[in-house]
Formats: sequence, structure tokens, C-alpha cells
Amino acid sequence: MKVRWLGNACVEIVGERNILIDPNPLLLPEDPIDIILVTHEHNDHINSEKIDQLKGDPIIYGPSTTFEEHIIEGEIVNPGDTIEGDIRVYEIECWKAKESVGYLVDGILHCGDTSSFPSDLEDVDIVFSACFPNMYEDYLESFEKMDPGLVIPFHYDPGLDIKDAEGLVEYLKDAGIDSYLLKVGESLQL
Repeated sequence: MKVRWLGNACVEIVGERNILIDPNPLLLPEDPIDIILVTHEHNDHINSEKIDQLKGDPIIYGPSTTFEEHIIEGEIVNPGDTIEGDIRVYEIECWKAKESVGYLVDGILHCGDTSSFPSDLEDVDIVFSACFPNMYEDYLESFEKMDPGLVIPFHYDPGLDIKDAEGLVEYLKDAGIDSYLLKVGESLQL
């Protein structure tokens, strides 16, 4: 299995099934997509034109407001759901979102741009985390409870906000939490 950051909050998980989370990539996925997971309705997390460009015929999951606001079809998810057999759906808060959820997929946690992660998480190997400097302490508090194997900052503009991501990596490493900065399009083999 490999995981690849495609820019914005878009993450591609390639394995037995190919999953795209928050489909507004700067780079399109290389492989056909089977499943799309959307955390919330904000335009920087979902772009229907980019969904139309994807290879494959994916099933789209997300909160109901995502489908209403973007006029697309899909399966509504709610916190507490388990979809596709093993993908867990969590309630999260994203700034000014009407509804938002996070997903735990094969040990990979994606919670949009929240700084308040669910407290009942287990088996988290990798966390994709926004990297807003005013939220570093909140991230650290969540990660100390969660004890993930690795934290990867995302949801920033690589040309403008890379210092935010670099700052979070340094902040977490100083606190003893492993963190790594991926470039857009770079992947990790798991």
C-alpha cells in the first residue's frame, strides 16, 4: 500500500482499493479511484470538475451538505458509521463547515482541517494534519493522546505557507512525535 499527498487536503491511498480523500487535488491521481471520501463541503476540499477528471467510477461518501452544495450524488455518512467494511467515520469540527467528518482508513487518519481530533482513536499509524501555527498546541495535545506513528502536515500552499508545515514538523519533533513533510505528489510506501 502507498499513500500520496496530492495537494490541498487531498490524499490518495493505493492498495487493494484506491481511495481519494478530499478530492480537490493539485495533481490528479495516477490510478483509477474506487472510493472518494469527503470530510466537508468547503471548496478547498471538494471540486466536482476534478472528480469528473478521475479515472475509474468511484463511489463518493460524505456528509449530506457536501452533496447538497456541490450538486453531486453519493452516499451520506454520519459519525459512528463504518463504511466499505472497515473505514471508520468520526465526528470532527472544521472551521465554518456545516457538517464535517474524519476518516480512519487502514491506519491512516484524515480529519480535514480540524485541530480537535477524536479522543477515542486506536490503531492510528499516520495522521494527516492541517498546520495552522495558532493551533500547534492543540495538535500536539491530540497527538500525545493518540500516539500515531507519523504525522504529516498538509492543507497548505507549498509556495506560500510551507513555513507553517515546516514549523509543525519541528514543533512535533521537539515534543518527541515523529513528523515528516511530504512534497506535493510524493508518496510513502507502507
